[in-house]
Amino acid sequence: MIRSLRRKFILIAMVSLVGTMAVLCTAIGIGDHYITTNRVDKAISILHQNGGTFLPPGSHFDLSDFGFQITPETSFEMRYFIVEPSAQREIRSVNLDHIAALDRQTVVETISRIINTGAARGYVDHYRFGVFQDESGGDIIIVLDCFLQLQATNNILRITVAVFLTCALIVFILLLCLSKLAIRPFVDNLERQRQFITDASHELKTPLAILSADMGLLEDTYGEDKWLESAKSQITRLDRLIKNLVELARTEETIKEDTVELFSISEIAQASADAVQPLAEADGKTLTAEIPDEVRMKGVRDNFFRLFSILLDNAVKYCDPAGGHSSVCIHAGTEHLHFRIQPLHRRGHGPALPVL
Repeated sequence: MIRSLRRKFILIAMVSLVGTMAVLCTAIGIGDHYITTNRVDKAISILHQNGGTFLPPGSHFDLSDFGFQITPETSFEMRYFIVEPSAQREIRSVNLDHIAALDRQTVVETISRIINTGAARGYVDHYRFGVFQDESGGDIIIVLDCFLQLQATNNILRITVAVFLTCALIVFILLLCLSKLAIRPFVDNLERQRQFITDASHELKTPLAILSADMGLLEDTYGEDKWLESAKSQITRLDRLIKNLVELARTEETIKEDTVELFSISEIAQASADAVQPLAEADGKTLTAEIPDEVRMKGVRDNFFRLFSILLDNAVKYCDPAGGHSSVCIHAGTEHLHFRIQPLHRRGHGPALPVL
């Protein structure tokens, strides 16, 4: 139970961290790409408004509508070319003064791809384009080489992902080391509850034993009486409840490695069946066992003995009152062990108890 609580704590913490970091990385990537694209679009708009050039020296061109800072180096930083196709998509002029890596054939192919997109703005490979209409009915297509800008955006995204993975790994290691401290209060509280149940059960057993002895003495002195029988039944009920509380506390305890051993489940099942057999015969019922020899498994011997005893007792108790029949059978598979304890009724089969 403690290990399960620890795993859930680590899982919840990691899911929360990974989800938050994923949203953050996505926001950084999308935001940086948007800023880069917006800046390039503003540069294209300036080129269109300014006749194919950035702000010349001494010009009073108003940039307040663009929010794009121009320096004397801007015309050297931005690599672009301008093409003017006619309404019939015939290229009237090509301006390659501000780009050196493209020949005329590559420009024609790029412009054809841009025209085929039918969009006013967009990307073709690492080129960002803007299409504007002129007064003659043709178009002006301004294309910027955005390789460096997109490369910087991709580098930022890679760094962000690398930082995200590194942080996730560091947090996971820290959680593995510190999760025991985080769940320690819950473990201590659980241990205190178990100890309280065990102590209270032992403390209650003594007065119940005294009351049972007193009831026996009263019955010997005054004879059988319905009030004494009622008191004895309530004492028996309380004793059963105390035993159930102790069993519950034991089932929640962490199994220690030194208590796990290899034992014969066949012997445990047969011994439990032999112990319950007299009770079944006393009530006019029968109990049959189909248990193969020397079926062995690893576990806590006492826990399985108690489990078989409880299930067999219930099987005998809940079959037909007279002439009822119960059975227990064990089947050993290659990797699993199956056993069935079932009360059988005279008219058909009753519901089976759990199969393990």
